[in-house]
Amino acid sequence: MTAQRFQCIDRQCNRYARVTVEDAQSERGRACARHAVAALEGLAGAGVVWEDTRGINEHETAALRLAEERSQLSRKDAAA
Repeated sequence: MTAQRFQCIDRQCNRYARVTVEDAQSERGRACARHAVAALEGLAGAGVVWEDTRGINEHETAALRLAEERSQLSRKDAAA
């Protein structure tokens, strides 16, 4: 898994890359909230680096928390 997997490719979207995502191998990447949610849903054991995430609203925060929780649960399911 490379950090490019989470990077927003669209120039307009890339300006809003305010969320840092870390996968199970401790690789990090930045993305907008929408693409960060998509990345979390596609990665088992991934999480948001909240200390490095800024400027998101309460709805984005809620979506990220849910996606992060599902990612952590899928990691546990894969291990079982």
